[in-house]
Amino acid sequence: MHRPDNASAFIAENAPDHRAIYLEYQGELSAKRGRVTRVAEGTVQAWEEEGDSIRASINWGEGSKDYVARLEGGKWAFRSID
Repeated sequence: MHRPDNASAFIAENAPDHRAIYLEYQGELSAKRGRVTRVAEGTVQAWEEEGDSIRASINWGEGSKDYVARLEGGKWAFRSID
């Protein structure tokens, strides 16, 4: 699985709203709906929207990385600017 915290670029897309428990939950889902696995964890330190782009600073637990993102085909393409 692609890990955004180890990449110089990654794609992000909106997911449907979910219960807050899934921010920390890992494991099997009921009714054979699959499995939840956390691939990365971080904190957004700064977020600035500039027209059709975003500038963000994200701390993945080992210091912050700065990114710029642009909307491409309905998904956000983030690129590191460190």
